[in-house]
Amino acid sequence: MQTAYEAVFILDTTQAEEQITTTVEKYSGVVTRSGGVVDDIDRLEPRRLAYVIKERREGLYFVMNFTSEPAAKDELDRIFRISDDVLRYIIVKQDKKADRFPSRARAVESERREREYAARAAANPPPAAPVEQPTVTDLGTVPHPDVAPELPNPALEVDDAPTTVTDTPDGMETTAEAAEEIRESAGSPA
Repeated sequence: MQTAYEAVFILDTTQAEEQITTTVEKYSGVVTRSGGVVDDIDRLEPRRLAYVIKERREGLYFVMNFTSEPAAKDELDRIFRISDDVLRYIIVKQDKKADRFPSRARAVESERREREYAARAAANPPPAAPVEQPTVTDLGTVPHPDVAPELPNPALEVDDAPTTVTDTPDGMETTAEAAEEIRESAGSPA
């Protein structure tokens, strides 16, 4: 009598893609050679393992649903046990109400989530970036804190008259000629 089974096995993520494909075909071939039928093979994304298994922290999960005689299940169990490329495995008898094609169900669920996400994104467009306005106070306009204000350099500010006295940042007074020398030494244009 044919029975429905589900085998979940974990392969090493360091294997090459063609080696992984060959390994999965090897295990599905065990079932088909024993007179069983492989209904579905679902490959999950690499996942972090709960604990280190055979010095590995990540594994590729595969779910294989098949229908076979109990002898085929026993042979697959024996092959899993002696195989070095399988980190862990489990084979369970499926309930009659169980989904025989989980990869199809997952694809439908993924498509449904993507449609819902797109609908939500279309219904709620992202808000426009707020425009920063300068703050107006009693003292005048205060620029946005991210913008550095241009501060005048009192040592470089001089009147055209040669006798004008200008204050420098250190509080000393100087004549226009001295201010001109300071400006030239700082490299500022006249």
